[in-house]
Amino acid sequence: MFIDTQPIASSPEDILLAGLARNALAVHVSTSYSAITVTADQGVVTLHGSIENEEQRRAALESVSCVAGVQGITDALRLWDCASDASAMPEDAFPATPA
Repeated sequence: MFIDTQPIASSPEDILLAGLARNALAVHVSTSYSAITVTADQGVVTLHGSIENEEQRRAALESVSCVAGVQGITDALRLWDCASDASAMPEDAFPATPA
C-alpha cells in the first residue's frame, strides 16, 4: 500500500515523476504491497518507509531507476524487524486478506 504524499511546493514535473515511480513500484511483485512513500524534487526521487527485506529494497531501487526522468534516488527505506519492533510497521503496510 502506497502513501501518496508530495509537498505542495513541488513542480508539476516532480509530481508526475513521483507518480510514475509509485506506478513502477505498484506493478513489481516484490514491492506492490510495500509501505513506501515516494516524493520527487528536481528529478531526484526519495523512497521512505518500511520494507521487509533487502530484496524488497533492491526491487524498489531497480524499479524506480528504470523510470524515465529519474536523475537520482535517495534511499530512506528502513528495514522492519518484526521480532524487535512490531509497532514500527504501519497498520496498513500489508492489506488484510478477505475472510
